[in-house]
This record gives sequence, C-alpha cells and structure tokens, in this order.
Amino acid sequence: MALILIGIFLILTILFASSRKPRPDVLTPGRELAKRFEKLGDMKWKTANEIIAVVGKPSTISNGSDYRLYQWQATGYHIAIKFGLNDVFWAITHEHAGF
Repeated sequence: MALILIGIFLILTILFASSRKPRPDVLTPGRELAKRFEKLGDMKWKTANEIIAVVGKPSTISNGSDYRLYQWQATGYHIAIKFGLNDVFWAITHEHAGF
C-alpha cells in the first residue's frame, strides 16, 4: 500500500511540475529601458525628441521655472532628466536600477 501511495505522489509531482510555466522576469522592462539609455551614450546636446526616439515616451513630464523634468520608469529602473526650456539635455537628476 505504501508503494502505491509513493507512486501516486511521484506521478502527481511530475505532472504538476511539468504543467507549470516559467514565470516571466518582472524586471525585464526595467533592464530593457536601461539598455536603451546605454545605447544613447553621451546625451550632452541631445534634444528631448532625439532621446525619446531611442528610449520611448517618458512616464511623466514636469515643468520647473527654467527647465523641464522628464522621467522614465519601468519595473526596476527609474531615470529623471532635466532639459532646458529649449528641450536640450541639461542633466540626469536621478537614476536608480534595482536589478
């Protein structure tokens, strides 16, 4: 009887394990966004539109007195970039990669 129960347990374990699909990595979007920013290289003198063409639309855009702050976020990655009022790159104010 014990052998039958062990056999059933093993069969169910194998069936359950083979039916589970691998979970997608939740940090993949953040890694991909970070790679697109790496691909840009030096952003000095680039316009917001040139950067958006490579990395995609920002999550938010905020206006300051003499700048615009563009932010991109994806799971595991966040970057905030200041642009002058002429939309030319000014500085990275914040970047965080949690992967």
